[in-house]
Amino acid sequence: MWIGEDDERPKIARRSRTARRVMYALFFYSDGIVAHIPVPEHTSVTGTFYKNTVLSEVVRHYTAKRTRAGLRGVKLLHDNTPAHRFAVVMEYF
Repeated sequence: MWIGEDDERPKIARRSRTARRVMYALFFYSDGIVAHIPVPEHTSVTGTFYKNTVLSEVVRHYTAKRTRAGLRGVKLLHDNTPAHRFAVVMEYF
């Protein structure tokens, strides 16, 4: 970045080292967010968490929005998570 001799150096914003990070399970639809579920701190996304918490929220959304069609024709993209391959989740589907 070019600055003049009399100009002050610009401030650089940095995230605090103590800032809390939150991981979310997100599902989008063509008109917005279907569900955004925060994953509890210091836990990983297991098959039971995915089935009981994440998929139940997604199914609840679609059954309310698409009363006649339900989940028929809905395709879920499971990006960067192996939780959708667990036997518990496969039985749920």
